[in-house]
Amino acid sequence: MTKELIKVATLYTVAILLAFVAGFIAGYLFLFAFSNAVDKIETVECLELVEQSQEYADEFFYITKIEKAQCDAQGIEIDAPVK
Repeated sequence: MTKELIKVATLYTVAILLAFVAGFIAGYLFLFAFSNAVDKIETVECLELVEQSQEYADEFFYITKIEKAQCDAQGIEIDAPVK
């Protein structure tokens, strides 16, 4: 009976470890996909700001400090004053 208990305990331990590893991998993949999606959204937003800064160049157009930081992080330059 002791050998059977050891086998069962070992199987449960392995199952728990596999579940933990699978959860860790799934979480990592989710965060990776989420991070890429956020980068793409920020790039689109910055490109829209570039278009707006060109469209409204004759009018008073500005970007916020947060928009400036976001677009700098994406490597996109916007020709507009920062307020």
